[in-house]
Amino acid sequence: SSANADQYNVLVEKSLYNNDYMFATELRLSLTAPKALIDSFLQSHPKLQAGDGFNNSVAVIAKIDSVNTPDERKVDGERVEAKTGQGRLFELIELEVAPIFQTIDPDF
Repeated sequence: SSANADQYNVLVEKSLYNNDYMFATELRLSLTAPKALIDSFLQSHPKLQAGDGFNNSVAVIAKIDSVNTPDERKVDGERVEAKTGQGRLFELIELEVAPIFQTIDPDF
C-alpha cells in the first residue's frame, strides 16, 4: 500500500507453503520503501507477478528501527507468537531457488 506520494508500505513474511521455517515465533517485517525501488524491481522481474507466486523468493536488505510483539490470536483464541520488525527497505534481490511444487517423473 502507499505510505505517501513517494513511498510504499511493504509487509514481508514467510510463504504459507514454506515448511523449512525454523523459528517457533512468526517473524515479519513492516517496511517503508521508495516507490521507485519497488516499481523498478517489479518491472525488472515480471515473473514475480505472474501465476500463483508459490515459487518466488525475494531477499530484502533493510534497517530495522524497532520490534513489536502484537497480541494476535487464532480463530480458536490460541495466541500466535509473532514479532514484527519496523523499518526501512533499502534493496530487493530475487533468489533462484528450487520450486516448491514440482512435477515428478514417474519413470525416474
